[in-house]
Amino acid sequence: TVPVEDISLRKKSAGFSEAMRYRKTPGLMAKLSGGYDVRIPAENELLGDGSTIAPSEQLMPDRNLSFNAGLLYDLTGLHPSNLQVEVNGYYMHVDDMIRFVKGILGAQYQNFGEMRTIGVEAEVKADMLSWLYGYANVTYQDLRDTRDHEAGKDLPNPTKGKRMPNIPYFMANGGLEFHKENLFGGKGQNTRFFADASFVEEYFYDFELTKNEKRRIPRSFTVDLGFEHSFFDQRLYISGKIKNVADAKVISEYNCPLPGRTLGVKLRYILR
Repeated sequence: TVPVEDISLRKKSAGFSEAMRYRKTPGLMAKLSGGYDVRIPAENELLGDGSTIAPSEQLMPDRNLSFNAGLLYDLTGLHPSNLQVEVNGYYMHVDDMIRFVKGILGAQYQNFGEMRTIGVEAEVKADMLSWLYGYANVTYQDLRDTRDHEAGKDLPNPTKGKRMPNIPYFMANGGLEFHKENLFGGKGQNTRFFADASFVEEYFYDFELTKNEKRRIPRSFTVDLGFEHSFFDQRLYISGKIKNVADAKVISEYNCPLPGRTLGVKLRYILR
């Protein structure tokens, strides 16, 4: 028999969720959860910002029915590698979805209608060596317009079944971290060097009603490099990071260009 490790029901002011976890062995666990949530519009969604976001006083709360199932293989504390491998699948159906769109007098938040999401995500991370840590994750999600009719109209919805725009459907990240105590001599010091890579597949910034009308955010791949060095038993930190080392062209989900290569340095002291 598989023992039930934890069964919980968490009531919220605007919804509920239920989660179950089954642990077959010390390192292997299965998870299953479901929930129904009602999200009240935020202040800026209802009232705007007085500048670029127009008010939307008639905005309704969005309602989300979701289910999630996954497996977690976790050797944290059981093996020197502290290996963790996790795979999750999920389903969501949203009614009165709140979406940021271009309005008559400027951008505003509007109730879009119904949307369905089916997705899967996987992640692996481990201490590959005593001084080297690595991780990688990947996500694929299929988001579709499920409205039968356009909002406030009896006409058939021309975008029913099409991918939702402004949301990536395939993403992947990975990274390596080198860490060592007293690398440059002395005592009470710790050094980290790290590299992080991010990939986002081409996706839509608006619905494509024909094959000849391509409205897409281009594929992007970026790499960040950084370091962190601490002194006095992790009281004083100096760190730096170069984002988008190759100065790759990156576009936001609303088809706006994002900054290229940037460099930042930070000094931090913790009082104890």
